[in-house]
Amino acid sequence: MKTILDNVIGICEDMNNKHFSWFGKLIKNHLSGIITFVKYQITSGKCEGCVNLVKTIRRASYGFRDTEYFFLLLLEASRNFPWLGFEQEEKAAKSKAYV
Repeated sequence: MKTILDNVIGICEDMNNKHFSWFGKLIKNHLSGIITFVKYQITSGKCEGCVNLVKTIRRASYGFRDTEYFFLLLLEASRNFPWLGFEQEEKAAKSKAYV
């Protein structure tokens, strides 16, 4: 994969067109991320979403007197996002409660 991308970068740099040279520089700057995604199929999207959730709640909770309420808001908001993994734990706890 790296050799193919290196060939594409070389072709783009050899062209006398600013658009191709820009594209070659773009691929060169992001080469490690492209190769990592192709190899592992993992992105940082979920982590970025979680960080944005915390930032949003922090902005909305400006002026609270205690941090315990802030953390309770974080836990409550995280229940609405199944990709954080809390939903599965809650289902397991509920199923154990009925047994």
